[in-house]
Amino acid sequence: MSPLWGQRDLRILKAPDPRIGVQRMQRGWVVSPDYRAAIDKLRETRTTLGISQRELARRLNKPPSFINKIELLERRLDIIEFIAIARAMEIAPQSLLAAIEQKLPQNLAL
Repeated sequence: MSPLWGQRDLRILKAPDPRIGVQRMQRGWVVSPDYRAAIDKLRETRTTLGISQRELARRLNKPPSFINKIELLERRLDIIEFIAIARAMEIAPQSLLAAIEQKLPQNLAL
């Protein structure tokens, strides 16, 4: 048996800097201005319809953290999830996509 079995390597654990709050792992593709605009429109639509994160998650049979992480840009939304979310909000996915597209610049960059 390894002498390190069951022990943690404390060098990899970093305490958050209290001056800046909890540090989150962010990736450039998640926090691009265009992706942020798309998620902001998704959140705006949800709140305009009076649907809470908890209620939307319930409709999707997901934990509330699923919606929260998407809206906080901690989790990337894929196309199948987008369609399911639109349907759970009782909106045609193509209508929601058109509303999001209006918020995006003409020259999207990947």
